[in-house]
Amino acid sequence: QRLLGIICVTVLVGTSAKSGEYFAPAAAPCAKQCCDDCGSNFYAFGFAGASFENEFSGTVLPSTQFSMDLDDGLVIGGGIGVRSDFLGGFRFEVEGFYGENEVANVTVAKIPRGAASGTVNTAGFHFNFIKEFRLGRLTPYTGVGIGLTNVDVQDVRYGGVAIDDSDTAFSWQVIAGLEACLTKNA
Repeated sequence: QRLLGIICVTVLVGTSAKSGEYFAPAAAPCAKQCCDDCGSNFYAFGFAGASFENEFSGTVLPSTQFSMDLDDGLVIGGGIGVRSDFLGGFRFEVEGFYGENEVANVTVAKIPRGAASGTVNTAGFHFNFIKEFRLGRLTPYTGVGIGLTNVDVQDVRYGGVAIDDSDTAFSWQVIAGLEACLTKNA
């Protein structure tokens, strides 16, 4: 038995936007009202989508501000989770993700420096806590995720200047969506 998960709104603050989530259950983790015997509550999921980070900023040298305009990129990820009847329906997940954006141009100390090359890669993980609202064959859900994200600026070049840097920081996301149980077997 499989579930079809549809993301309505997902916002990752400090990372990227994602879309197109698909649940591939390890052993039929469907909502209790969709089938007679659901078996295991464990599941696996994956997603792929677009990353819409249009600007990335930071500090170089002791206190020189810079920003980079980024092209749209891709983000992929996946994870594992478990359903629980705790408080009427919760999901607990561990999710990993990776995103990549090409650098279009650079501004240093508020002075445009023009076209640049290089990439900004984002990778990390979140622990997600998701509350389900079971309404027959539809299950709206909302939740939050907390974790760590590493941002890696790789080989960014403009003129004769090169920037290579990496930093890891606390990150969070807000999750909302709608899960539809189409049939007992799909």
